[in-house]
Amino acid sequence: MIWSGAWIADYPEGDNFAQLLYGPNAGQGNHACYQSKTYDALYTQAIHLPPQQRLPYYEKLNRQIEADNPWIIHVTRIRNWLIQPQVQGFKAHPMMNTNWQYLDITPIKK
Repeated sequence: MIWSGAWIADYPEGDNFAQLLYGPNAGQGNHACYQSKTYDALYTQAIHLPPQQRLPYYEKLNRQIEADNPWIIHVTRIRNWLIQPQVQGFKAHPMMNTNWQYLDITPIKK
């Protein structure tokens, strides 16, 4: 079976993606039903560490899924922004897609 899906990071933590392939999440976020004792052991160790110590574990998790290949990564979104001069406060953010509350419009003087 072939199907397509998408995921965006909604908080800046490696777990945002790593939890998707955690074995006990099979059928929930783990739509590939991926099972790996190695991956699950690394993931379990990582989530019990302070955030600043997790990066080496997330790097190992990435290498494991590259080797096992439960997903075929085929699309990367590119966002282009066309902003008029009267729009104030716009800053492109790599994760936050709903930044409208930070924008303001300055009326154009004619």
